[in-house]
Amino acid sequence: MVSLDWHEQYLLEVIERRLNFKLTQKLKQDGTTWRHFFEDIEGNSSWPTVVDFCRHRPRDLLAYVGFCLDIAQAKKTPQVKIEDMQAAKRRFSENRLKDISDEYAENFPHLGYILNLFYGLGDRYSLNGLTAFISKLVVDPEVIKLCAWVLLNSSPERFADILYRIGFLGYVTDSRTHFRGVGSSGSQIPPVTSATIMKVHPTFAEALALQDVLIDQLDDEVKLAHSAVIAEILDGISADEYVKKLDALAVKIKTVPPGPNSAAEWEDVVGETIRLCFFPWLGAVESKSRTIDNRVIRDWVASNLASNGFWEAMRQRCNALNIVWECKNYEKLNSSDFHQASYYVSDLSGLVLIVFRGPRDEKKHYLEHIRRILAKENGNAMVLLVNDQDLQTFIRQCRNGQFLDTHMRGIYDEIIRAVA
Repeated sequence: MVSLDWHEQYLLEVIERRLNFKLTQKLKQDGTTWRHFFEDIEGNSSWPTVVDFCRHRPRDLLAYVGFCLDIAQAKKTPQVKIEDMQAAKRRFSENRLKDISDEYAENFPHLGYILNLFYGLGDRYSLNGLTAFISKLVVDPEVIKLCAWVLLNSSPERFADILYRIGFLGYVTDSRTHFRGVGSSGSQIPPVTSATIMKVHPTFAEALALQDVLIDQLDDEVKLAHSAVIAEILDGISADEYVKKLDALAVKIKTVPPGPNSAAEWEDVVGETIRLCFFPWLGAVESKSRTIDNRVIRDWVASNLASNGFWEAMRQRCNALNIVWECKNYEKLNSSDFHQASYYVSDLSGLVLIVFRGPRDEKKHYLEHIRRILAKENGNAMVLLVNDQDLQTFIRQCRNGQFLDTHMRGIYDEIIRAVA
C-alpha cells in the first residue's frame, strides 16, 4: 500500500485551482485566490486555521471548503465569512461522524451508536476515564445486543487501539496530539500506558458537543448520550442538582415581573443563566456595577474561553475576549440603552448582549442603533438582543443535555441579515 503526504502549499494550490475554475479572469494561486473568497481572521489569511482544522487531509479539506461555500452562497454573500466557516464546522463534523461509522461498519457493526455515546462528554480521556466509559458501555443493553466487538475488546488498551486505528482518538505526548497518520507513519501505533492521555479528533467535537475537559472518572448518575459531565465544571454538583437548578431558574424567569423594583432579581437571573448554560464557552463571570438615577445596575462580564463555534467566531471577528451582558428589566429599549452598549463596545468588548423583557420585532427602531454601532466600529463589533424567551430556550437545551450554540447563532444571523 502506497500513500502520499501532501505539503500544505500543494493543498492550497488544489483548492485555489478549483476556486479559479469558473472565473474568466484568473487570480494568482499564491494565497491571493483564497483571501479573495475567504475572509481573513484577525488580519491574517484564514487558510492556516482551515487546513489545521482538517488535519492536512485532502478529502476532508475539499468537503469542509465545499460546506463553507454552500453556506455563503445560501446567504448570498460575496465572501465566506468567519461565521460561515464556524457554521460549516458543525455540518462537516456531523458528516465526518457518519462517514467514519459507515467506513468501518463491516468490521465494527453499529460503530456509530458507540461513537455517539461520547456525546456531551469531554474531549480528553485518561486511561481511568476510558475504563469508566467502557464500564458503562458493557452494561448497556443495546451495546450487548448490537456490538459484540465491544465486549470482545473491553480492555481500555484494546478499545483505545481500535479508536486510534480508525482515526477517532489520538494520543497526547510531549504536549502534542498524535493521530493516526498516513503512509509509513500510519502503522506506528504508540503504546498505551497509565500515563497516556487520549484526545478525540477535533473534527468530531462539534457533532458530539464535546467539552474542553479531561475525563478521569464518570459518576454513576452520568448517563451516556443523555447528559454532560457537569461535575467536572460546575463546582462538583451532580447532574440531578444541575437539572433542579435549571428548573428553578426557568420558573424564576416567568415570575420576576418587569420593572425597576425587581431589576436586581432580573440581574441575578441573567447571571445565573450565564453560569449554568454557557459554561462550556464562557468563564470567570463577574458583575460590573454602574449607577444611574441613584440606582446601582449590574451588568455581567464573562471571559470568552471558546475554542470553536459561534463564540470563537465572535472572538475572531470582534476581538471579543470578554462578553458583556447588559440587564434590562423592561420590555422596550430606548436610545440610552444602545449608547451604553456602544460605550462597552469601544471600551471593554466587541460583543454586547442586551437581555430585556420584550420582543425583538421592534426592528426599525432597534436595528438603526445597531447599524450605527457597527458603522462606528467598521463592522468589527456586534450588539445582540436577547429576551426571556431566549433564556428559556437556553435552559431547555441544557436540561436535555444539549450544550449547543445554535440558538445564539440564530439570533446573530437574524440581526446581521436585518442590518445588512
